[in-house]
Amino acid sequence: MLGNWFGQARFVWNYYLNERTVTYKETGKGLSYNDNAVSLTQLKKNTGLAWLSECPSQALQQALKHLDSAFKDFFSRGKGYPSFKSKHKSNHSLHFPQGFKIVGNSLTIPKVKKPIKIRLHRSIKGNIRSVTVSRNPAGQYHASILTDDVSTSLPESNNQVGLDLGLKHFIIESNGRKTNSPKALKKGERKLAKLQKRLSKKKKGSNNRYKARIKVAKQHLKITNLRKDFLHKLSTKLINENQVIGIEDLHVKGMVRNHKLAKAISDASWSIFTAMLEYKAVWYGREIKKVDKFFPSSKMCNGCGRIKQDLNLSDRNITCDKCGNTYDRDINAAKNILTFSTVGTTGINACGESASGVASSDVTSYGLLKQEAGRSLAEL
Repeated sequence: MLGNWFGQARFVWNYYLNERTVTYKETGKGLSYNDNAVSLTQLKKNTGLAWLSECPSQALQQALKHLDSAFKDFFSRGKGYPSFKSKHKSNHSLHFPQGFKIVGNSLTIPKVKKPIKIRLHRSIKGNIRSVTVSRNPAGQYHASILTDDVSTSLPESNNQVGLDLGLKHFIIESNGRKTNSPKALKKGERKLAKLQKRLSKKKKGSNNRYKARIKVAKQHLKITNLRKDFLHKLSTKLINENQVIGIEDLHVKGMVRNHKLAKAISDASWSIFTAMLEYKAVWYGREIKKVDKFFPSSKMCNGCGRIKQDLNLSDRNITCDKCGNTYDRDINAAKNILTFSTVGTTGINACGESASGVASSDVTSYGLLKQEAGRSLAEL
């Protein structure tokens, strides 16, 4: 039954996406949500489409609202034009803004008299506003419950930390602590390749191919869950420990153009980790500060501000040509990120020049910035 409902919501999305596109091409005017909602009522009365009445009406209306939001994002936020949903490739979901009930370990949704057994992952806090039932490619069903609970800010802390993101070590903190990357894809890609090879040999449309596809989907899900579990635990730990967190504003799309490192960079999921830090900081009263993507955090000596222009990726321990300070490349970068993110100065080197410029012997600007930040080298 849920499978039929998913298909009906997908049909409504595709039908009215086509309607909006054709209408705009023919008349130069777009259709609104209200136009589509009125048309949907008439569409259900169509003899050939009477089966649309099987699905709860509010779920189909929510599909229209999601389509309307997709068009608004396209026009106002520059996102891609809404695309048609596929039965085999798209995510399947139904959104219920009302008519549901959760009692104990059971969920009741509209037009389903018998309660559905559920496994609650956490206790529900606040008033429930909506429920979204979805099915992932591995055939697992989930119910996402939206509540109006307000997060409580954590007690203020005096701790501040700068983070340098890497591949061998996922993060390097300015206090010298390093956290290894879980490398979820690398750990699971051997079994994934084996399952995909078996899938490629199955006859299309057969039951054996369906079973093989589910196994591939479950392996993908296992890799994703391993990565998300690591990112959530690490981001929560950093938010709990620090009041201010300085990070780099990395241009990941540009970095993955390096084909030798593209898979490792994608597996690291730096963008997802940064997003987690940002929304958890809003929840718990913390502050995330970023330095510019062109800031030379690795090339700059944290002792005197000298920039080493000939730094190679293989150079891990560096000796400064000016002050003679020997430092770990990644910890030095994390310290620079902390210093410059807390001061709020981005995109410049120690001497106030562009990030690509050559540092002069005058490092007064760098010294003033560190004084303004109120931290000595020993504290960093």
